[in-house]
Amino acid sequence: MPENNCLLRSLQYVAGDSIAYGRFCWNDECGNCEMSCVSPETGREETIRACQARVYRGMRITAVGDDVLLEFEE
Repeated sequence: MPENNCLLRSLQYVAGDSIAYGRFCWNDECGNCEMSCVSPETGREETIRACQARVYRGMRITAVGDDVLLEFEE
């Protein structure tokens, strides 16, 4: 997976077409990519938009919205 990608783009590498064909605006307007993750600074759960949040090593996703279909390819 290339470095310095947003979380939503990074999920395309592991979940393939289920993300590519999702209902996402990719510019922080629709809210369909909202997820929850644990903040590395505070240790608390926070809501993020995967189209804007940068992925980082050790990122812990705790919940995904209904529009984020993660069908992992084997």
